[in-house]
Amino acid sequence: MFAITSCVALNYFCSLAALVVHASLSLKYSDNT
Repeated sequence: MFAITSCVALNYFCSLAALVVHASLSLKYSDNT
């Protein structure tokens, strides 16, 4: 049970981190133009 919960939490955290990185990169590139 704990392994499944931690795996889901890890996947959620990775997705959130990827979203933040993508958003910051988009902001950086839009600022350059």
